[in-house]
Amino acid sequence: MVADLVIDLMRANAAPAEQFQRLGLPVHGDVSDEHLVIEADRERVAAAFTPMPDRATLRRISADIDTPIGELMSRPDTRAEIAR
Repeated sequence: MVADLVIDLMRANAAPAEQFQRLGLPVHGDVSDEHLVIEADRERVAAAFTPMPDRATLRRISADIDTPIGELMSRPDTRAEIAR
Protein backbone atom coordinates (compact mmCIF):
# COMPACT_ATOMS: atom_id res chain seq x y z
CA MET A 1 0.00 0.00 0.00
CA VAL A 2 1.30 3.47 -0.86
CA ALA A 3 0.67 4.79 2.65
CA ASP A 4 3.02 2.14 4.04
CA LEU A 5 5.75 3.27 1.64
CA VAL A 6 5.18 6.88 2.64
CA ILE A 7 5.54 6.19 6.36
CA ASP A 8 8.60 4.01 5.76
CA LEU A 9 10.29 6.86 3.88
CA MET A 10 9.20 9.43 6.45
CA ARG A 11 10.57 7.32 9.30
CA ALA A 12 13.82 6.62 7.42
CA ASN A 13 14.26 10.38 6.96
CA ALA A 14 13.38 11.25 10.57
CA ALA A 15 10.24 13.22 9.70
CA PRO A 16 8.82 15.03 12.73
CA ALA A 17 5.68 13.71 14.41
CA GLU A 18 3.79 16.81 13.25
CA GLN A 19 4.24 15.74 9.63
CA PHE A 20 2.63 12.37 10.34
CA GLN A 21 -0.23 14.13 12.12
CA ARG A 22 -0.83 16.53 9.20
CA LEU A 23 -1.11 13.55 6.87
CA GLY A 24 -3.24 11.52 9.29
CA LEU A 25 -0.65 8.74 9.45
CA PRO A 26 0.64 6.90 12.52
CA VAL A 27 4.01 7.95 13.94
CA HIS A 28 4.48 4.37 15.20
CA GLY A 29 2.88 1.15 14.02
CA ASP A 30 1.12 0.20 10.83
CA VAL A 31 -1.35 2.09 8.69
CA SER A 32 -4.89 0.85 9.34
CA ASP A 33 -8.35 1.56 7.94
CA GLU A 34 -8.79 4.43 10.42
CA HIS A 35 -5.93 6.25 8.68
CA LEU A 36 -7.44 5.78 5.22
CA VAL A 37 -10.34 8.22 5.26
CA ILE A 38 -10.85 8.65 1.53
CA GLU A 39 -14.29 7.08 1.78
CA ALA A 40 -15.37 9.74 4.28
CA ASP A 41 -14.18 12.45 1.88
CA ARG A 42 -15.50 10.87 -1.32
CA GLU A 43 -17.82 13.76 -2.25
CA ARG A 44 -15.18 16.40 -1.59
CA VAL A 45 -12.58 14.49 -3.60
CA ALA A 46 -15.00 14.01 -6.51
CA ALA A 47 -15.83 17.73 -6.47
CA ALA A 48 -12.13 18.57 -6.71
CA PHE A 49 -11.93 16.63 -9.97
CA THR A 50 -15.04 18.20 -11.50
CA PRO A 51 -13.94 20.36 -14.44
CA MET A 52 -14.49 24.09 -14.07
CA PRO A 53 -16.93 25.71 -16.48
CA ASP A 54 -15.38 27.80 -19.23
CA ARG A 55 -15.18 31.59 -18.87
CA ALA A 56 -18.20 32.27 -21.12
CA THR A 57 -20.39 29.96 -19.03
CA LEU A 58 -19.16 31.57 -15.84
CA ARG A 59 -20.02 35.03 -17.21
CA ARG A 60 -23.58 33.86 -17.88
CA ILE A 61 -23.82 32.48 -14.34
CA SER A 62 -22.19 35.39 -12.52
CA ALA A 63 -21.32 38.97 -13.34
CA ASP A 64 -18.58 38.76 -10.67
CA ILE A 65 -16.28 36.55 -12.75
CA ASP A 66 -13.90 39.42 -13.53
CA THR A 67 -14.08 41.01 -10.05
CA PRO A 68 -10.80 40.80 -8.09
CA ILE A 69 -10.92 38.33 -5.19
CA GLY A 70 -10.04 41.08 -2.69
CA GLU A 71 -13.14 43.02 -3.70
CA LEU A 72 -15.33 39.92 -3.52
CA MET A 73 -13.97 39.12 -0.04
CA SER A 74 -14.87 42.64 1.13
CA ARG A 75 -18.57 42.03 0.33
CA PRO A 76 -20.49 39.97 2.91
CA ASP A 77 -22.74 38.37 0.26
CA THR A 78 -19.84 36.97 -1.75
CA ARG A 79 -17.42 36.32 1.14
CA ALA A 80 -19.68 33.54 2.47
CA GLU A 81 -19.80 31.89 -0.95
CA ILE A 82 -16.03 32.02 -1.36
CA ALA A 83 -15.47 30.58 2.12
CA ARG A 84 -17.78 27.69 1.28
